[in-house]
Amino acid sequence: MRKLTSFLAAILSFVVCLGGVSPALAQQAPQPASRGITTLYITPEQQAEGVNVYGNILKYDVAIPNPDLSAMLPENLSDFPAAYQQVLAQGRQKNGINGSFTEGWFDFQGATAVTPGTNTLFTINAPGDSRIYTVVAGKPSSQCPLNIEETAIAFFDNEKAAASKANDLDANGYLVYVSPVDNLTIKAFSQLFYDQATGKKKTNSACFLVSGATEKVTTDFRQIFPLLPPALQQPARQQAFQFFPRVGKFIYLVNARKTLNENTVIRNVDFLVNVISGSLKGKQFKGSFTYNPSLLKGKGQETINVLSAEFNYLSKYTETPSISFTDGNFERLIWVSGKSTERFGFNAGFRREQFGRPEEAFIRNGKDYFAYLNAATFVDGAGTITYTTK
Repeated sequence: MRKLTSFLAAILSFVVCLGGVSPALAQQAPQPASRGITTLYITPEQQAEGVNVYGNILKYDVAIPNPDLSAMLPENLSDFPAAYQQVLAQGRQKNGINGSFTEGWFDFQGATAVTPGTNTLFTINAPGDSRIYTVVAGKPSSQCPLNIEETAIAFFDNEKAAASKANDLDANGYLVYVSPVDNLTIKAFSQLFYDQATGKKKTNSACFLVSGATEKVTTDFRQIFPLLPPALQQPARQQAFQFFPRVGKFIYLVNARKTLNENTVIRNVDFLVNVISGSLKGKQFKGSFTYNPSLLKGKGQETINVLSAEFNYLSKYTETPSISFTDGNFERLIWVSGKSTERFGFNAGFRREQFGRPEEAFIRNGKDYFAYLNAATFVDGAGTITYTTK
């Protein structure tokens, strides 16, 4: 019993986002607000850093990649379903229906997209008091070592449709890690953790760890395409997004979830650039970024990376620049980017003395500024920045 209790406590740390639920249970308690994230990385080292940021710093429950729990598993396959069912029940109390969330954050920049423009960073929100339901499954190309040929991820606006998709994937040989169907989650991890012939735990971790390395990722937003940013809605309506590695054989995936409460406040900031000098004088450019204020200590000078940012300049830019604070108060955006013909900088990348026009005096005086180069990469002009926190 003590061993089983230890198993339950440990495994809960990564399957809280895998907690299934029956319709009857779903009606008994309100589902907590939660955020689901899916991020694609180019290298395993980048993935490891992502796991550290999401798991250790931002306190998300990381489902993929999963840790090695072999030492805490029941010895026999026959004991696993009942133990795992208890874990799923505890997960439901914390995060609600298996894989469901109210906010979704996606970063597909670390992969090559079949549909142009879909390997980008964006967010979605469930309308009103509703939820989005996720199915995540992997199709093995080999069982030992465990290699995943394709990771399939699909999103729905109702639990029944998600359950139907989960059953279809299971019937086609996928391991269903995340879905509203408890039995499929139990089946998948039973196959991963146990030798089906002997009924005993596997001893070779290469045969059961879901590392998040996958040869292909398919993300299907067709059932919820109106929730996506406008530029992605028509592509999402037409077909699932497919991604392949930018380099090498694998994409490295992180899938995680976090329950939102009063202490989980993500700040959203819009900004407007008014160009006051140079060839673009009189033009305005809009952008936005999000950040987690809990990363700040609130004393002295601090700089943190934003969670996401978008700037609609001469082209659209989606990156993760820095922002600075003094004693917990927002100070400025720090961002240098742009194509070779449209380089720009927010409070960096330029020397303040390069701006000698009378209207640019605020830059020489150390104030917050935007600056840009012309197509020949000479300093062209500058602008002011107005921030609005939502």
